[in-house]
Amino acid sequence: MTTLKPIPPEVKRMRRIKKYLKRLILVAAMALFYFFLLPKISPKYAPSVEKNKEMILESAKNARTQISQILGTATQIEEKLTGEKEKLEGQGPEALIRQTVDDLTQRVKALPKEQVQKVKREFCSDVIKEATLASEEQRKME
Repeated sequence: MTTLKPIPPEVKRMRRIKKYLKRLILVAAMALFYFFLLPKISPKYAPSVEKNKEMILESAKNARTQISQILGTATQIEEKLTGEKEKLEGQGPEALIRQTVDDLTQRVKALPKEQVQKVKREFCSDVIKEATLASEEQRKME
């Protein structure tokens, strides 16, 4: 009976890279054939190929526009959050804690009553568990 050696992760990674590169080359060759060689070989397909090419280019432009809009919005949000964080850090840790508690209070008030009760129960049970564990650790140390 022969035992198989485990394949090292580097070998697996290289095999996966080779597989994806082969697929990429195959897709690129098919695209090359479709967009460049098919219209030359069979001119009756040229209008449909041109139409498809224009549609692909238009969708790429739309995607690029959407990506730039999303990145712009994300940058604005990041700048706003960074400014808020710096402002709170400048006021000290008490302001940060107060802001966090106020935010949490507003979020809890927006929840339905059943969920508020559930959150309270879970919070209290967590506090009780932590207090119990802390007292047990203190007993062990004494």
